[in-house]
Amino acid sequence: MKNPEVLLTADVNGHNLLSILNQAFIPGKIDDDGDIIAEVDGHTIIVTLNKKNKLIKFTALYHLKNTVSLEIKHSLINLMNDDLIFSRFSVPNNHSDVLVSDYYLPYEAGVIGQNFVSSLRLMSRINNHAIRNCDPQDIIN
Repeated sequence: MKNPEVLLTADVNGHNLLSILNQAFIPGKIDDDGDIIAEVDGHTIIVTLNKKNKLIKFTALYHLKNTVSLEIKHSLINLMNDDLIFSRFSVPNNHSDVLVSDYYLPYEAGVIGQNFVSSLRLMSRINNHAIRNCDPQDIIN
């Protein structure tokens, strides 16, 4: 890594991305799978690398109430996706009590540290907005 603020494509890895987060005072660690687990404004965001497609994936998971029908959950997800363009919200078929929020940042030509940090923080703000403004029934825990 020649410049900690700009990572060349070959230098994009968990340790270098974690270093950028640490410089931005965002707590994080690398788990057993090599993913980064970052804490941003009360949200746990998992950062994974898709090296084949040169994508950094940000994922946040939230619990959905079991007592709410899948139809109501899908309505909530549709509202969130219509209202908020940045993150994609979904409910996995095999885990109807989980809300997934994800976003991809391409790094085909490398990554600028500030873009990486800004994307992570923006995702956290978007998720905060979605939970506060799109969920009046408190389906998301």
